[in-house]
Amino acid sequence: MKKFIFVLMISIICVMLVSCASTQKTADILDLETYQLPVLPNDSTAVVYVVRAKKAYGAWIPFKVSIDDSAKEKLNNASVITYLIQPGEHTFIAKGENTKELPFTAEAGHVYFYEVFPKMGFIYARVRIDELDEISGKNKVMKYYEEGKSSVINLATNPVSQE
Repeated sequence: MKKFIFVLMISIICVMLVSCASTQKTADILDLETYQLPVLPNDSTAVVYVVRAKKAYGAWIPFKVSIDDSAKEKLNNASVITYLIQPGEHTFIAKGENTKELPFTAEAGHVYFYEVFPKMGFIYARVRIDELDEISGKNKVMKYYEEGKSSVINLATNPVSQE
């Protein structure tokens, strides 16, 4: 009898844990398929979306991000920065306690997605950069761009250097 109660309790706990798991809703998937990005490239430009997801760890620490070390912007928790750039060789730079550089070749008419993460640092949060695929990138842009924590930097017409 004790064994039966034990197995029953374990089964109930397992069912409760599985029922609490989150899955992507069909409506979200349909929204993602019809979602139009806020800034699209033209025949002579490319667009780079830099996303920082909402995380509890390091939420209060902004990272400095830039492309080719121009137009340095602070990337806060749950925000998006959009760069409109010219085609060619570029370097995406993110600075925290460390500096990460990610070289890439931008092609006209293409959209690129990067996500910046905080990592445990010694004194300050360290930074990590991941390149996202189109679906993940669109999903994160859709989620955080609409919250109003976004900015658009146009480096295609007049590159600006800021300190």
